[in-house]
Amino acid sequence: MSEAFEDVVATLLQARGYLVARNLSLVLASMPSNKAGDRCEIDIVAVKLGATPEILVVECKSTFGSDGLDWTNFAPPTSSRRTHRYRMFWSKPMRDQIRSELIKHLGITSSIPSTFCLASASTQRTSHKRIRAELRKGQMRLFDQAWLRREMRHVAGAKTYSNSITHFVSALFYHPERKRYA
Repeated sequence: MSEAFEDVVATLLQARGYLVARNLSLVLASMPSNKAGDRCEIDIVAVKLGATPEILVVECKSTFGSDGLDWTNFAPPTSSRRTHRYRMFWSKPMRDQIRSELIKHLGITSSIPSTFCLASASTQRTSHKRIRAELRKGQMRLFDQAWLRREMRHVAGAKTYSNSITHFVSALFYHPERKRYA
């Protein structure tokens, strides 16, 4: 399921003009939260060049089949389960290291701003505002269900078409000229 969700998020970002790389593996140096040579896999790296360039580092969590993400996943870990799964969100040194490795890996200038993002198809209702607030504190962004719907509407209304599942579903549910029958 996660790979399908990554496909959707990547397609939506491409529709906004980003160049997208998927499942980028980086080797990180030693720091308190990891061993030297540890690998970090980034689900999506989206780069937009031009007048206002930016890099988005996106972690995708579909969380279907569960209660959704809970805000406690984004606090420093109290159990080893959270230590590796969400550490890029609670560890600023790790984000800085990922940003530095990405700049080297992509061969781009360090002056391009980068933002870490969480794409989540489902968050626990009681945790949604807290997750957004925790991410904002770290200058990160949440791509939630509202973002997914807004971006699918954008894709559905675009003059271009791609033979992707995301484009098909967007057009099916959100195309402005599509007649709906009840």
